[in-house]
Amino acid sequence: MLFNKVFIKLINTILESNPGSRKLLANYYGLSFKLIFPGFNISATCDIDGLLIANNGINYDVIINIPPDSAVFLIDKDKLTLYKKISFNGNTSFGRELLEILSKLHL
Repeated sequence: MLFNKVFIKLINTILESNPGSRKLLANYYGLSFKLIFPGFNISATCDIDGLLIANNGINYDVIINIPPDSAVFLIDKDKLTLYKKISFNGNTSFGRELLEILSKLHL
């Protein structure tokens, strides 16, 4: 749970300098998600300002499972192959848009 809060704070810090991405995320106000990576999970809800609020609930609008063997495709930026590996449960369009927004964040 502590890791989730720290990661959400890090993402929000990055979002502060990405107003375009925040505006896109604000369109999904109130929607929640859970990203399942190998070894850890991240769960949050989009707020009205396009930032993320830590969410440790059990009901999510979308659950995105990123399997361990997809790391190669993340590095190679092969989106088509990566999307074929990822599984979405729930609001698939929100899940895909969320990943697209997060992938375009400028550090």
